[in-house]
Amino acid sequence: MQVVVQTLDHLARRILPFLTVAITLLFDLLPLTTLASDAVRPSLTIVAVYFWTLYRPDLLGSIVLFLLGLVADAVAGMPIGMTALMLLCIRAMVMVPQRIVLARSFLGGWLGLALVTLSVQFLRWFLACLYALHVFPIDTVLVSSVLTILCYPPVALLLGRANVEIDEKRHATGN
Repeated sequence: MQVVVQTLDHLARRILPFLTVAITLLFDLLPLTTLASDAVRPSLTIVAVYFWTLYRPDLLGSIVLFLLGLVADAVAGMPIGMTALMLLCIRAMVMVPQRIVLARSFLGGWLGLALVTLSVQFLRWFLACLYALHVFPIDTVLVSSVLTILCYPPVALLLGRANVEIDEKRHATGN
C-alpha cells in the first residue's frame, strides 16, 4: 500500500506543471461577462508556461505544450496551431542560456516575463491581423500585456511553493 501511495504522490508532483498550464488555459478561454465588450485580461497561461519552463523545464515538454495549444485552439475556435505556436515560442525564448541568469533573482525572472509577454502578445496580434486581413487595435494587446506582467508576482509565489514541494520530495526520494 505504501508503494502505491508513493507512486501516486510522485505522479501527482510530476503532472503538476501540466495541470497548472491546462487550468490557466481553461481560465483564459472562459468568456468574460462584463459591461465592456472589448474587455481585456491577463494571460495566466503565459505566466504558467514561463514559470515552469524557467524552473522545471523537465516537467513541461514541448510536445505537451504543443498538444495543449492545439486543444485550446480547437475549443476556442481559433486558427489551429496559433496557441500551440505561442506556447512553443515562450518555451524557446526561456530555454536559451540566459534562463540561468533570469532564474537567479525574482526581479530577473519578472523582467524576463515582461520581455516574453510583450514578444508573444505582439506576435499573436500580428498573426491575428494577417489571418483576418485586418489591423486590430494594439491598445488591447498593451493592456493585456501589462496585466499579465502584473500577475506574475502572485502567480509565481503560488507556483514557487508548488515547485518547492516537488523539489523537496524529489531530493528526499532521490528522483
